[in-house]
Formats: sequence, structure tokens, C-alpha cells
Amino acid sequence: MTVAPPATPLRARVLWGLYALYVVAIVVSAGTGIITVLLRGGPLSPAATADTFGVTPIDPASPAPAALKRCHADLDGLYHQLRERVVTLGIAVRDLDPSMAERWQRWSATWRAELEAVAVRCALTPRPAHPALGALADAAQILGAAEERYLAALAELTRDESRSLTAAEAALRAAKDALGRTP
Repeated sequence: MTVAPPATPLRARVLWGLYALYVVAIVVSAGTGIITVLLRGGPLSPAATADTFGVTPIDPASPAPAALKRCHADLDGLYHQLRERVVTLGIAVRDLDPSMAERWQRWSATWRAELEAVAVRCALTPRPAHPALGALADAAQILGAAEERYLAALAELTRDESRSLTAAEAALRAAKDALGRTP
């Protein structure tokens, strides 16, 4: 069995100094983040987030073609997210997943925030006069309405499923009672 050589006082001081520097860096980083959020008064709105990350809202009077394409790409991405989620929802309904409504609502809040951020950045509300922006505003409105319809349909399905299961449970209990009374 070999024994490690004893640490020299200089080596021990250097290691403790590095550990202390590491802890100070973590505390300063965390403190800076917390103070920034506290001074700002909470999380950023979609418009403020867009400005913070260098994406400013487009000019509705004369939007650049690249900005219009980016807005279209963002709405198209949201459409594909919604479509994928609806397919996932269909699978969950088929499998009678009881947590599907809760998962949809959590996802829906994030998706709606993204849709709002695109609407702010692309100046889609109120409906712009520019024809391309007007078409994008219509698409955003239809996407939002479709998501609301899916959410309402899911809520109705959850209520119907609960009623159906309660009725089935009562029928099975009555059948069991009837079997117990048979001679």
C-alpha cells in the first residue's frame, strides 16, 4: 500500500485559493442574475425579450422581405408544433392517458407565449394594412383559434370520459349486485 505524499503548505494554500475563487465566481454569477430579475420586476414580456436579444419588431408600413420570410417561418414552425402536438394528443386519447389535458395545458401556455412573441415582433396586432402582414396576421389568428378549439375539445373529451367511466362503473356494480342475488 502506497501513501500519498503529504501536501506542502504552498500547494494546500493554492488549492484553497482556487476553491475560494470558484465559489466567489458562482456567487457573483447567481447574484447578478437574481438582481437583474428583481430590478426588472419579473420576467421579460415578448416585446422586451425581442429587443433584448436583438430582434426588433418590424416596421408595419414597409417591412423588409427578409423580415416577412422570418415571420412566416416562425408561424410555420408554430403550425408544425401544433400539428405534432395534435397527433400526440390523438395517441394519448386512444391510450386513455389521464394526464393528457394537464400536459396539453402546460404545453399550450408556452406555445401561446411563442405565438404572442411572433405577433409582437412581426407587428401583427392590430391587423396591419400591408397585404403580406395582413395575411400573416390572419394565419396567426387562425392558428390561435385552432389551438383554442383543440383545448376546448380536450376539456369536453375529459368530461365525457369521466361521465362514461362513472356510468360504466355504476353498471358494473349493479351487475355484481345482481349476480350476488341470483340463487
